[in-house]
Amino acid sequence: MFNKLKSFSEDVAKSLNQEGQNNRRTHSNTLKELKNESKLLSTTTPDASELTQPEDEVATHSGDSKEDLSSSTSPQNQNESPVPPQILAGIDISTLPGPVRAKMKKFAKYEEKYPVLLDAYKTEKRKGDLISAFEKVLQENTPISSISDADVLVEYITGLTEKNSLLNGELRKKVTENSRLSRENQKFESKVETIENDLNEAKLKIKDLETPKEIGEEVTQPKNVEEPEIEDLKKKIDAYQIEINDLKEKQTSLDSEYSDLQKQLKEAENKVKNLENDLQEAKEKAESGTKLADLEKEIGNYKIQIEELEQINKELKGSVEEAGKYKEVAEKLESELTSLKVKITELESEVSTLSEKSNTLSESLKLKEDQIKEIETKHSDVTKESSNVQTTPSPTPVSGGGKKKKNKKNKKGGANNANKEPEQANNADDLEDSKNFESLQKEFDKLNEDLKNVNEEKIQLAGRFDDLKSKYDNIVKDNEELSKNLKDTKNELSAKSEDVENLRDSLRDLGDDLVEARDQIKELKGKFENQTSSDSKELEDKLKDLEDTVSSLKKVLKEKEDLLKTTQEELSSNKQEKLKLEQSLKTKEEELSKVQKDYESKSNEVKQTLLDHESMISSHKSVKDELQALIKKHNSITSEYETNKKEIESLTKEKTDLNSRISELTKFKSNDSSLKLELASLKTSLSHKDQSIDEYKKQISELTSKKDELNESISSLKIRNNELSHSNKSLVKEKSELVTKQESYIEKSNTMSSEISKLQSAKQAVVDELNALKLKYDSVLKDTSDSKTEVQSYKQQYEEFAMKAKESSSRIENLEDELTEARNMLQERAREASTIRRLLVDAEEQIQQKNSELKSEINRINEEKMEFEQDFQSLIKKKQREIDEHKSITENYLSKIADLEFKYNQLKDKYDSLEEKQSTTHDPKDQENFEDIQETIDTLRSSLQSSSKKVKDFENMNTVLKKLNEESNLKFERLSKNYKLLTQQYRQMKSQSSTPVNGHSSPAASTRQSLEDASPKTEHASSRDEAPSAASSTNIAYLKNVLLGFFEHKEQRDQLLPVVKTLFNLDAEDEKKFLFALK
Repeated sequence: MFNKLKSFSEDVAKSLNQEGQNNRRTHSNTLKELKNESKLLSTTTPDASELTQPEDEVATHSGDSKEDLSSSTSPQNQNESPVPPQILAGIDISTLPGPVRAKMKKFAKYEEKYPVLLDAYKTEKRKGDLISAFEKVLQENTPISSISDADVLVEYITGLTEKNSLLNGELRKKVTENSRLSRENQKFESKVETIENDLNEAKLKIKDLETPKEIGEEVTQPKNVEEPEIEDLKKKIDAYQIEINDLKEKQTSLDSEYSDLQKQLKEAENKVKNLENDLQEAKEKAESGTKLADLEKEIGNYKIQIEELEQINKELKGSVEEAGKYKEVAEKLESELTSLKVKITELESEVSTLSEKSNTLSESLKLKEDQIKEIETKHSDVTKESSNVQTTPSPTPVSGGGKKKKNKKNKKGGANNANKEPEQANNADDLEDSKNFESLQKEFDKLNEDLKNVNEEKIQLAGRFDDLKSKYDNIVKDNEELSKNLKDTKNELSAKSEDVENLRDSLRDLGDDLVEARDQIKELKGKFENQTSSDSKELEDKLKDLEDTVSSLKKVLKEKEDLLKTTQEELSSNKQEKLKLEQSLKTKEEELSKVQKDYESKSNEVKQTLLDHESMISSHKSVKDELQALIKKHNSITSEYETNKKEIESLTKEKTDLNSRISELTKFKSNDSSLKLELASLKTSLSHKDQSIDEYKKQISELTSKKDELNESISSLKIRNNELSHSNKSLVKEKSELVTKQESYIEKSNTMSSEISKLQSAKQAVVDELNALKLKYDSVLKDTSDSKTEVQSYKQQYEEFAMKAKESSSRIENLEDELTEARNMLQERAREASTIRRLLVDAEEQIQQKNSELKSEINRINEEKMEFEQDFQSLIKKKQREIDEHKSITENYLSKIADLEFKYNQLKDKYDSLEEKQSTTHDPKDQENFEDIQETIDTLRSSLQSSSKKVKDFENMNTVLKKLNEESNLKFERLSKNYKLLTQQYRQMKSQSSTPVNGHSSPAASTRQSLEDASPKTEHASSRDEAPSAASSTNIAYLKNVLLGFFEHKEQRDQLLPVVKTLFNLDAEDEKKFLFALK
């Protein structure tokens, strides 16, 4: 079935292509005929004033003879057959009577003028055919229905010129956009190159950092220092790669836009060329009415151009005002920059004070640590002195603090076993050491508190620093936006300077046109002076009006030239101000770069100090920083949202204003081209505003989605912050528990001091064991530091795995949702496929039935057509034979009439001679002869009348045959129309067979009804009117279904595109435009 449908569609497509080729051939043939026979139009035929109708030279005496002659010559005049010269060959004209001689001379003159008139008639007839062919060409290619619509042709040509000017403007815009996109492409390429260079440098740094410096070195703290740097560099590389991918995507999109713009440029150039060719052809073909009308139209065009000049001047004034606004904004930015510089200096001073405080605190901490070390050395000396006396065993120590306490107790035990004097000295030293230790602990606690306060102050300063940094970044962004605006204004001024140059050229052309108009006016004056006084007065009034308009135009031109000069002066002043602004901006940019350098150096110093003091609170602070950044993003997005809302409101207001203006313009619309231009410009501006509103709505939707994402991230970060605060509280609890344990250990040490006397005997062994344990302790400390690093790495890995698990779970859920949706879609598609198959089977059966019915009807119509053509040809042949027979009969009768006239003239001469004789002699024989002659004359007259009646009957028969011929032609035209309707409906059925089967049932029934209505059995007008109406209603319903299916089902557009092409007869260019508009 599908193969049959394919073959059937191919046959229909071939037939359609053949019809299109035939139409093109006929069109090209008509154009060739017009070109080839252009000389015929220049040939001149004799004027009607030169051709005078010949009259009788000698007037006749008897009225009866005149009537007879007129009745006898009337058929000759009707059939345009002059007297044959063969009849006059053997006749002496001098012997003929006077009226006959006059008629013969008149016929001789007719005979001389007949070939000239026949040639003139043929040329004029051919000219008429050429003019009708030209009229058909105009009807096909222009909105003209006949040659009398000269005004419509002039309006059409003016519309083409206006379209050409608009297309030229669009071409200029596209060229500027093309140059702008090429510049942006170059910028993006340069950015990509710089980012790739940075990536290469970062990769080299990573390689340098990952390679160990020495082979035998153990991996200790330097690795821990290098790992975050490597991670930072990897993060930077990932960010750069993301930026590169974004830039590549942007580049691809720009390349696609660039290619689209190039295609549009080519299409626009082709359109411009076509329009120029149409204009040239129309200008060659069209003949202007009068020179005065042309001058009035040129004056109207000059007025329009003057109004355009006024609009450009207004735009230039607006650009000057915008430049003033930019100046004010630049001054505001300068003031904000100065205030920020002051704040930066204040922050630098505060940072310097804080750094000094931190330095002093670090120095004091170092001193206290040195003191603690000295005390520990003293304790160790005391324990060494007392180790020679004691010999009792002792348990292993628990912690570093316990060791110190035990040393103190050992010292006390040594003092009890020794003499009383050294005991007292040792006790005093111990008391002094304990006091010093307690004071040092208090100072250490104070220093820790000071450090905490300093850290808090640093956090606050960091927050203020971040705020100032964000303000600084915003100011830099504003400065960049202002620089962009300045560049845009520069581009606009350059474009407007080009417009001014174009206007200068147009003013020159206007001057040339005015000079030509003057010359034309002078020529018109010289021409019209030769005419009558009334015409000269009217023309002088018109010329005065034209001179007044020319003088007013000159004045307006002078004013516009003055305005141009003033605008040029203003432009020069604006350029100078621009240069000053650029210089000031350059200086400010240099100052900004210096400030940025200072800011970066100082920020690096601050970062170093902050990194030294932010080891414990790094995770908490990072969360806070993320929260602050997200809040800032949230605020910026809300501000952008509000600005976009305001812009949308302003755009909607402008749209309402433009709509009101368009409504007013449509109310007061006239044939003036200036209003049409304003309407076109307003419509284009409306379309641009609509596009900008749609873009802003899209931006708002994107911003709202970003806002929701940021809110979700803020909520997740808040949860994380709460978790960190809970972990901080748990750590505080652990700290309190450790403090209680420390106090318990201190109490134990006090109890252990009583037992030191018993344990001094085994002190030497304990000291040895202590040394061994110290070595073990150092190794354990190393192991704990390594384990801490490993635990941190494990924690990071755990967090990463948790994040990955969450992401994977979310992905799994999304994939499950997509699977369910896909299953549902598959089920729906399977159902749709089954229904479509059923419908296809039904449609194929219906199409087969309809095809068989249509083929039978087409065959029947072809047979009827052939029968009609055969009947018509047979009738034509019969009528032609009858006409030829009638012509031969009429020629015979004419020859007989000529012979009878000749005999009549002879008899008349004899009759005259007989009358003369009868006047002299009255013989009965002569009377008898005279009566016989009269009888013969009467018989001849009766025969003449009968022949004339037969001729009239033949003419009536000829008219009847003509009417029958016209009726048969009308019937043939009706049949051809019905055949065309059937072919159109057949094509529609064919196109319906290629479309989806959603709307086949209703068009099928309607096409059946239309076919039944359009059958050639009913030749009445009612049936002919009902068939197109039914077909048009079904066509509209079918077209609606096709278009709705095309716009609703995006997936089936590729299948529905050929259907739309065949329905609407779309070319390749139309298809491109349609697809571009859909995108």
